[in-house]
Amino acid sequence: MCRFWAGLVWQLPSLDSYEYYWRLDTDSFLTQAVPCDVFRLMQVNQCVYGYRSIRLDDAEVVKDLWPTFKKWAKTALSTSELESVSRFALQDKRKYRGIMYYNNFELGTMALKRHPLYTSMFHFLDEN
Repeated sequence: MCRFWAGLVWQLPSLDSYEYYWRLDTDSFLTQAVPCDVFRLMQVNQCVYGYRSIRLDDAEVVKDLWPTFKKWAKTALSTSELESVSRFALQDKRKYRGIMYYNNFELGTMALKRHPLYTSMFHFLDEN
């Protein structure tokens, strides 16, 4: 399921005509009418991704994620881009914090999930 939502779903031909997506998992609910066009709001504000929250995942679940990501990043990102990601992802500049986007409620642009860097990263992590 995680693998599907992380990378495979974005390659489905049935989604080719869409510019934005809104994902609500089975445990997500809208309890009121949405008062605006959220996709228009994203477009006007140049937003590419929205999510419910960020949480820390179990260390055992993500133990190899950062080292594997770094292997990919060294070939795909500039030094400044990797430094930017590291500031967000690392604690005390060296230990991966295990942060995960809680994506059972998210919305974003299809372009983000289909971007060559995102696709490259997904395939690298998936294969390793």
